[in-house]
Amino acid sequence: MRKMAQILPIPQKSNVGMDPGKVQDLEASLGADRCREVIADACFQIVEKLTVFELAMAAGSAEQAATLARRIAAVAEEVGMLELGHAARAAAECQRGADPVARMATGQRLLRVGTVSLERLYDSTGY
Repeated sequence: MRKMAQILPIPQKSNVGMDPGKVQDLEASLGADRCREVIADACFQIVEKLTVFELAMAAGSAEQAATLARRIAAVAEEVGMLELGHAARAAAECQRGADPVARMATGQRLLRVGTVSLERLYDSTGY
């Protein structure tokens, strides 16, 4: 008798690099209230751009996806989301290439790291 193959999900753990010093520097230079506003605005921009990035990937619009990924990197690095910035730059680079597997893989990694980075920023700052 033949055994049926099982498909098991492999949990993806992202060790998301953050620069807590960046948030502390923002708070020291802007004050707590303005820092909170800057971080909230950055998070909103990242969520919005990640959503449009996902839609651009689904539509096959590689150039739009690359532009969005570069913008995500810039915003992420402003608030100390180092790994998100790195993932976004890798996704932007691959979106320009001809390899659909690389475009999809780096795009999915960007979405996953984006989610974890936003959660980590919220957990570490309480903003």
